[in-house]
Amino acid sequence: MEKTQGKKKRAKAQRKEKVHTAYLVRHALKGKGKHVSYGDEEPNRHDYPLTEAGEAQAKELAETLKDSGIERIFCSPFTRCAHTASFVAEALGGVPINIESGLCEWTPGVTPQTVSAENLHESFPLVRALPPSSSG
Repeated sequence: MEKTQGKKKRAKAQRKEKVHTAYLVRHALKGKGKHVSYGDEEPNRHDYPLTEAGEAQAKELAETLKDSGIERIFCSPFTRCAHTASFVAEALGGVPINIESGLCEWTPGVTPQTVSAENLHESFPLVRALPPSSSG
C-alpha cells in the first residue's frame, strides 16, 4: 500500500512539472483588394497577402517570441497566416508550421476558400500539412 501511494505521489509531481504555454496570435496586417492566387488558380477572394507594415509586424512578433521555447506552430490555411507564422518559425530555428483547416474564420452561410498546404509550402518552406483528424 505504501509503495503504491509513493508511486502515485511521484506521478502527480511529474505531471505538475509539465507546464505547457499556448500563444494565440492573429495574422499581421493584411492588404485589402489584392487577392492571392497560386499557379493557374483564380485569385482567392478570401486570401489577402501581408502589407509591408504587416511584414514589419510579423518580424517584430518573431523577435518577441524567438526565445519563448515554442516547439509547435499551428496555422490556418491562408497566405497571410502562413506568412506571419513563417517569420516566427524561422526565428525559432525552423519550427515546422502545421496547417490546421479548423483554425480559419467562419461566416454563417459562407465557406471560406482556403489554400492547400502544398501551395503554401511553395512560398513558405516550413509549412506542412497535418494528417486528417481521426476523431469522428
